[in-house]
Amino acid sequence: LHNDYKLDNLLTDPTNASRCVAILDWDMCTSGDPLMDLGYLLNQWADPDDPREWIEISSMPTHKPGFPTRAEVIDRYAKRTGFSVDNIRWHFAFAAMRFAVIIQQIFIRFHRGQTMDHRFADFDERARVGVHKGIAIADQQF
Repeated sequence: LHNDYKLDNLLTDPTNASRCVAILDWDMCTSGDPLMDLGYLLNQWADPDDPREWIEISSMPTHKPGFPTRAEVIDRYAKRTGFSVDNIRWHFAFAAMRFAVIIQQIFIRFHRGQTMDHRFADFDERARVGVHKGIAIADQQF
């Protein structure tokens, strides 16, 4: 598992942006269920019809024209790997909750003055949105 699989950790072919040529940032890699990486990617992926807050916390441009939808990403993953994606909602919801915990950890360091990077000032709100997102996904409200 990569454990931080998202667009800003990929390098693409300059002549074909849909072709990944390298994956960066392997410092959290481990062994485990490969669907965890797909769930994490889906959490970072924003669809155009997602709630505004989900789009804002994703920090990825996937809600813009030219990107596949989450459903298309899941379908392509299943076809390419042969893995069952029947329980992908669980992995997606888990990733949203996991990301909320990561964001909250960064926020508390900012709040305590352990980091001065003001990009982290609103991470408490981002964590709140992430928790609500995870609940909505688990409750099948998206």
